[in-house]
Amino acid sequence: MQESVISTVVLPLAIFIIMVTLGMTLTVADFRRIFTQPKPVFIGLFCQIVLLPILGFAVAGVFGLTAVYAISLILLAVSLPLPCSTITRWRSSPAYTPSGCMSPGLLSPL
Repeated sequence: MQESVISTVVLPLAIFIIMVTLGMTLTVADFRRIFTQPKPVFIGLFCQIVLLPILGFAVAGVFGLTAVYAISLILLAVSLPLPCSTITRWRSSPAYTPSGCMSPGLLSPL
């Protein structure tokens, strides 16, 4: 497979810019909210760690995808969708800390 400038430079740079600019909007109060309201964090962790992989397997099975597409879909489902979920959450409400903190903060040891 031939690498292109888009996949090696542009996309990683775009994700970097998105993550840095959204991370700069976090305050200490946002992180405190995680400890005072842990329920959204646990619900989000459960959905990302348990439900998304199950949904990936189910979609691959229902549509009878070939091995390459099934593995790709399952890997996409198991990977943490931080950039997309963070942007979506940020656009809907400024209090997006549970979405922004789940993946890098709580799941980094995993």
